[in-house]
Amino acid sequence: MVHTIGYIIIAIGILGILYIYFFYNFILRIWAKFRKKEVKKDEKYEPEITIILAAHNEEKLIEKSLSSIFQCDYPLNKIKVLVGSDGSTDKTIEICKKIAEEINKNAKSDDSNILEVYDFPRAGKNQTLNKLTPLVKTDIIFFMDADIILDKSTISNMVQNFADPEVGSVISPMIYIEETSEINAGYHGEKLYQSFESKTKMYESQIWSTFNTLGAFYSVRRNLYKTLPNDRVCDDLMPIYNVNIAGKRVIYDTSVCVYEIRQKSLNNELSRRIRVSSGSMETIWAAKELLSFKNLRNFFFLFSHKVVRYFSPLFLLLIFIGTLLIWKT
Repeated sequence: MVHTIGYIIIAIGILGILYIYFFYNFILRIWAKFRKKEVKKDEKYEPEITIILAAHNEEKLIEKSLSSIFQCDYPLNKIKVLVGSDGSTDKTIEICKKIAEEINKNAKSDDSNILEVYDFPRAGKNQTLNKLTPLVKTDIIFFMDADIILDKSTISNMVQNFADPEVGSVISPMIYIEETSEINAGYHGEKLYQSFESKTKMYESQIWSTFNTLGAFYSVRRNLYKTLPNDRVCDDLMPIYNVNIAGKRVIYDTSVCVYEIRQKSLNNELSRRIRVSSGSMETIWAAKELLSFKNLRNFFFLFSHKVVRYFSPLFLLLIFIGTLLIWKT
């Protein structure tokens, strides 16, 4: 009897792990093959856009990040960049203002600056974004991290998705660039995780809409963006949940990419994962209406992609307990 219970417990644990890392993606792949919904892109669609970048002590990275914006193939006169320093104590503001002076001086537009820099007191990224987003006047907002370098065609290719009125948000895939010869476990772990995540987001997008984001570079329609409710929610996850709540699509566009250049370590990645997991749970709670049975597709995607993953330790514990039961008897 104890043996049987042990095997049942082990089976539950194994099935749970397999569902998270194999079965869910397999279901999505089959679903996408038969019910794929194409995005109605338009290569000629070039609306005015605003790029928001919140930074704290990013003197080593922010110049490369901003330069990549102004080297892209999107019309410069249709780009507005808002940089908000979250209480930086290094040369972040100095570098940004120097770039702004040069860019604005050479700009063809006389009515406004292309790059505006704001020096806010330290309050956290969410509060910095809440101060910047009300300043946006364009219909489309891009959010960018300070350690991101854009490919030349990233913006123009992402914008094409918004020609489809059903699209409310577009996310770019990310390629990690390791700038040191020390390739560590943090690097390999993040690379493996992002490879797995990319497949999941791609299949969800092909069916309808994804429920996770990288946060490195993504865009949202301004009329769908809402002020972040607190400092605990993930600044990149809450906006795409609001898009899904509004019934619009969040597209993971695999035809584009951005490059992340921040160095990673095992300790940093572990700390970040703990912080992200905590923020994700807080964000899911803030958007709990997505788990309503009124929209079974939203429920299935969010539960399978995010919620069930938090049970991973429990599934592993069940396998351990079941093994002990079998071994002891």
